[in-house]
Amino acid sequence: MKILAGKYKGKVIKRKVPDGVRPTQDSVKESMFNTLINIVDFEDAVIADVCAGTGALGFEALSRGAKKTYFIEKSKSTVDFLNSAARELGCIADEYEILFADAIYGLKSLITDRTDVQFDIIFTDPPYESTIPNEILALAAKSNLLAEDGIIVVEISTGESLIVPDELEIFKEKIYGGTKIVYLSSSSS
Repeated sequence: MKILAGKYKGKVIKRKVPDGVRPTQDSVKESMFNTLINIVDFEDAVIADVCAGTGALGFEALSRGAKKTYFIEKSKSTVDFLNSAARELGCIADEYEILFADAIYGLKSLITDRTDVQFDIIFTDPPYESTIPNEILALAAKSNLLAEDGIIVVEISTGESLIVPDELEIFKEKIYGGTKIVYLSSSSS
Protein backbone atom coordinates (compact mmCIF):
# COMPACT_ATOMS: atom_id res chain seq x y z
CA MET A 1 0.00 0.00 0.00
CA LYS A 2 1.44 3.32 -1.10
CA ILE A 3 0.36 6.83 -0.10
CA LEU A 4 -0.10 8.89 -3.26
CA ALA A 5 -0.14 12.53 -2.08
CA GLY A 6 0.23 14.80 0.92
CA LYS A 7 2.43 14.66 3.98
CA TYR A 8 2.93 10.87 3.80
CA LYS A 9 3.37 10.85 0.00
CA GLY A 10 5.51 8.00 -1.25
CA LYS A 11 5.46 6.07 2.03
CA VAL A 12 4.78 2.38 1.56
CA ILE A 13 3.33 -0.05 4.08
CA LYS A 14 5.35 -3.20 3.57
CA ARG A 15 3.55 -5.45 6.02
CA LYS A 16 1.64 -8.42 4.55
CA VAL A 17 -2.04 -7.65 3.93
CA PRO A 18 -4.22 -9.80 6.22
CA ASP A 19 -6.01 -12.77 4.71
CA GLY A 20 -9.45 -11.96 3.36
CA VAL A 21 -8.69 -8.27 2.80
CA ARG A 22 -9.19 -6.90 -0.72
CA PRO A 23 -7.22 -3.64 -0.88
CA THR A 24 -8.39 -0.85 -3.14
CA GLN A 25 -6.01 -0.72 -6.09
CA ASP A 26 -3.75 2.35 -6.19
CA SER A 27 -5.10 3.38 -9.61
CA VAL A 28 -8.70 3.25 -8.31
CA LYS A 29 -7.71 5.11 -5.14
CA GLU A 30 -5.98 7.80 -7.20
CA SER A 31 -9.07 8.25 -9.37
CA MET A 32 -11.32 8.42 -6.28
CA PHE A 33 -9.21 11.13 -4.69
CA ASN A 34 -8.96 13.05 -7.97
CA THR A 35 -12.77 13.15 -7.96
CA LEU A 36 -13.02 14.08 -4.29
CA ILE A 37 -10.32 16.78 -4.32
CA ASN A 38 -12.61 18.88 -6.55
CA ILE A 39 -15.54 18.52 -4.12
CA VAL A 40 -14.14 18.23 -0.61
CA ASP A 41 -11.67 20.35 1.28
CA PHE A 42 -9.61 17.69 3.01
CA GLU A 43 -8.09 20.25 5.37
CA ASP A 44 -9.76 19.55 8.73
CA ALA A 45 -12.17 16.98 7.27
CA VAL A 46 -13.44 14.15 9.47
CA ILE A 47 -13.38 10.77 7.75
CA ALA A 48 -14.88 7.33 8.42
CA ASP A 49 -13.17 4.38 6.76
CA VAL A 50 -15.74 1.61 7.31
CA CYS A 51 -14.70 -1.99 6.67
CA ALA A 52 -11.29 -0.35 6.60
CA GLY A 53 -9.16 -3.30 5.53
CA THR A 54 -5.67 -1.90 4.93
CA GLY A 55 -6.90 1.62 5.73
CA ALA A 56 -5.64 2.83 2.36
CA LEU A 57 -8.50 5.31 1.93
CA GLY A 58 -8.43 6.68 5.46
CA PHE A 59 -4.64 7.01 5.53
CA GLU A 60 -4.69 8.73 2.14
CA ALA A 61 -7.24 11.22 3.51
CA LEU A 62 -5.05 11.85 6.58
CA SER A 63 -2.06 12.41 4.34
CA ARG A 64 -4.05 15.03 2.42
CA GLY A 65 -4.86 17.01 5.57
CA ALA A 66 -7.90 15.36 7.16
CA LYS A 67 -8.29 16.31 10.81
CA LYS A 68 -9.22 12.78 11.91
CA THR A 69 -10.01 9.37 10.47
CA TYR A 70 -12.08 6.77 12.26
CA PHE A 71 -11.21 3.30 11.01
CA ILE A 72 -13.91 0.69 11.67
CA GLU A 73 -12.88 -2.93 11.25
CA LYS A 74 -14.20 -6.17 12.75
CA SER A 75 -11.19 -8.44 12.15
CA LYS A 76 -8.60 -8.52 14.94
CA SER A 77 -5.71 -9.29 12.55
CA THR A 78 -6.78 -6.37 10.34
CA VAL A 79 -7.01 -4.05 13.36
CA ASP A 80 -3.44 -5.10 14.21
CA PHE A 81 -2.45 -4.29 10.62
CA LEU A 82 -4.06 -0.83 10.87
CA ASN A 83 -2.25 -0.06 14.13
CA SER A 84 1.05 -1.15 12.60
CA ALA A 85 0.41 0.86 9.41
CA ALA A 86 -0.37 4.00 11.42
CA ARG A 87 2.93 3.62 13.30
CA GLU A 88 4.85 2.94 10.06
CA LEU A 89 3.42 6.08 8.45
CA GLY A 90 4.15 8.16 11.54
CA CYS A 91 0.51 9.15 12.15
CA ILE A 92 -0.08 11.29 15.21
CA ALA A 93 -2.34 9.58 17.79
CA ASP A 94 -4.90 12.43 17.69
CA GLU A 95 -5.30 11.98 13.91
CA TYR A 96 -6.95 8.59 13.98
CA GLU A 97 -8.98 6.14 16.00
CA ILE A 98 -9.37 2.45 15.23
CA LEU A 99 -12.64 0.88 16.33
CA PHE A 100 -12.61 -2.90 16.60
CA ALA A 101 -16.26 -3.38 15.72
CA ASP A 102 -18.78 -4.48 13.15
CA ALA A 103 -19.42 -1.71 10.58
CA ILE A 104 -22.94 -0.76 11.61
CA TYR A 105 -22.34 -1.19 15.34
CA GLY A 106 -19.21 0.97 15.07
CA LEU A 107 -21.03 3.77 13.25
CA LYS A 108 -24.00 3.62 15.66
CA SER A 109 -21.66 3.78 18.66
CA LEU A 110 -20.03 6.91 17.21
CA ILE A 111 -23.46 8.51 16.81
CA THR A 112 -24.47 7.69 20.38
CA ASP A 113 -21.18 8.07 22.24
CA ARG A 114 -19.90 11.14 20.39
CA THR A 115 -22.86 13.18 19.32
CA ASP A 116 -20.56 15.89 17.96
CA VAL A 117 -18.95 13.58 15.37
CA GLN A 118 -20.13 14.09 11.80
CA PHE A 119 -18.30 12.86 8.75
CA ASP A 120 -17.27 14.87 5.72
CA ILE A 121 -16.56 11.59 3.91
CA ILE A 122 -17.59 8.04 4.69
CA PHE A 123 -15.66 5.44 2.72
CA THR A 124 -16.97 1.90 2.74
CA ASP A 125 -15.39 -1.05 0.99
CA PRO A 126 -17.07 -4.13 2.49
CA PRO A 127 -16.84 -7.66 1.17
CA TYR A 128 -18.65 -7.85 -2.16
CA GLU A 129 -22.31 -8.98 -2.08
CA SER A 130 -22.67 -7.65 1.48
CA THR A 131 -25.69 -5.81 2.90
CA ILE A 132 -23.37 -3.34 4.66
CA PRO A 133 -23.44 -0.56 2.01
CA ASN A 134 -27.25 -0.40 2.05
CA GLU A 135 -27.29 -0.47 5.86
CA ILE A 136 -24.82 2.43 5.95
CA LEU A 137 -26.90 4.44 3.48
CA ALA A 138 -30.05 3.83 5.53
CA LEU A 139 -28.26 4.84 8.73
CA ALA A 140 -26.82 7.99 7.13
CA ALA A 141 -30.25 8.98 5.81
CA LYS A 142 -31.89 8.69 9.23
CA SER A 143 -29.15 10.15 11.45
CA ASN A 144 -26.77 13.07 11.68
CA LEU A 145 -23.87 10.91 10.51
CA LEU A 146 -22.97 13.11 7.54
CA ALA A 147 -21.82 16.70 7.87
CA GLU A 148 -23.50 19.26 5.67
CA ASP A 149 -22.19 18.60 2.15
CA GLY A 150 -20.85 15.22 3.36
CA ILE A 151 -20.17 12.45 0.87
CA ILE A 152 -20.41 8.67 1.00
CA VAL A 153 -18.12 6.69 -1.28
CA VAL A 154 -19.09 3.05 -1.72
CA GLU A 155 -16.95 0.38 -3.38
CA ILE A 156 -19.01 -2.57 -4.63
CA SER A 157 -18.82 -5.12 -7.43
CA THR A 158 -20.24 -4.14 -10.80
CA GLY A 159 -22.99 -6.75 -10.34
CA GLU A 160 -24.31 -5.07 -7.20
CA SER A 161 -26.76 -2.23 -6.85
CA LEU A 162 -27.59 0.07 -3.98
CA ILE A 163 -30.88 0.91 -2.32
CA VAL A 164 -30.62 4.68 -2.13
CA PRO A 165 -32.85 6.39 0.44
CA ASP A 166 -34.70 9.54 -0.66
CA GLU A 167 -32.43 11.64 1.57
CA LEU A 168 -29.39 10.69 -0.52
CA GLU A 169 -28.57 10.80 -4.21
CA ILE A 170 -25.92 9.29 -6.44
CA PHE A 171 -23.94 12.02 -8.17
CA LYS A 172 -21.27 9.87 -9.83
CA GLU A 173 -20.50 6.23 -10.61
CA LYS A 174 -17.32 4.87 -12.12
CA ILE A 175 -16.42 1.31 -13.10
CA TYR A 176 -12.91 -0.16 -12.94
CA GLY A 177 -12.93 -3.75 -14.18
CA GLY A 178 -15.13 -5.68 -11.72
CA THR A 179 -15.30 -2.78 -9.23
CA LYS A 180 -17.86 0.02 -9.12
CA ILE A 181 -17.30 3.22 -7.11
CA VAL A 182 -20.48 5.08 -6.21
CA TYR A 183 -20.45 8.63 -4.84
CA LEU A 184 -23.48 9.85 -2.90
CA SER A 185 -24.44 13.07 -1.16
CA SER A 186 -27.44 14.51 0.61
CA SER A 187 -30.25 15.05 -1.90
CA SER A 188 -30.54 18.64 -0.66
CA SER A 189 -26.88 19.35 -1.56
